[in-house]
Amino acid sequence: MTGATLEAARWSEDAGAWTFRAPQGWIELNTWDDDYEFVDSRFEALPGKNRFTLELTRSCGVEIRLFDGDTALPWPKGLDSHLAGLDHEGRERTTAWRDDHVRRGASAPGRYRIVFGEVSGYLPVEDEEVEIPPETFVEHPIRLRRKP
Repeated sequence: MTGATLEAARWSEDAGAWTFRAPQGWIELNTWDDDYEFVDSRFEALPGKNRFTLELTRSCGVEIRLFDGDTALPWPKGLDSHLAGLDHEGRERTTAWRDDHVRRGASAPGRYRIVFGEVSGYLPVEDEEVEIPPETFVEHPIRLRRKP
């Protein structure tokens, strides 16, 4: 069989594992979750029951929240920001927008510069630095200042 379909596995309490059905032959298993590094592995599915193991590594990055004084702001639609590694080749790997913050995954722990676009009604945001530890997402507040 050739071709591909994306189907989600289901958690089985009885098996204590994620389960799915697949035809005999080579299959590709992927994981995608903000909390873990992306995994893409290939396995051969044989007749009968098969058990495959994917080793996951926790992701690292920063959750950026905007504040006007002590008031947390919703994340503005279209606001762009990105991470740039300082003194290392780390880079931004993933982005997940939430109602009240943005979550930027990093390719490696280390010191990063957060670069911002313009926020309407506020003075330009200067670049800020953040230390991202391994396997952790740190919170980083950005204090906005209103335009006069």
